[in-house]
Amino acid sequence: MERDPRISMLVVNDIDEAPFWVRFDGTARIDRDGDAESFAVNVLEPRYWDMTQPDAIAFAESIRSAPAGSFVIIELAPERIAFSPG
Repeated sequence: MERDPRISMLVVNDIDEAPFWVRFDGTARIDRDGDAESFAVNVLEPRYWDMTQPDAIAFAESIRSAPAGSFVIIELAPERIAFSPG
């Protein structure tokens, strides 16, 4: 991404659900100065992770205990968005 910031990101639903996807094409920027670990734990954890599950708890703890700078934030500026009919 540092050499060529053009990216596509595909988001799909769970396998046991009806097929659906959304694709974002655009330019990425790597933010090494942001607090990615804090973002993951404070924003993603309460929204997406079931913290009653041992694997989610272990994953969150691995983020909390990772050396500083182990994670980065990737910002995507979408230029085109496509999705499957559904």
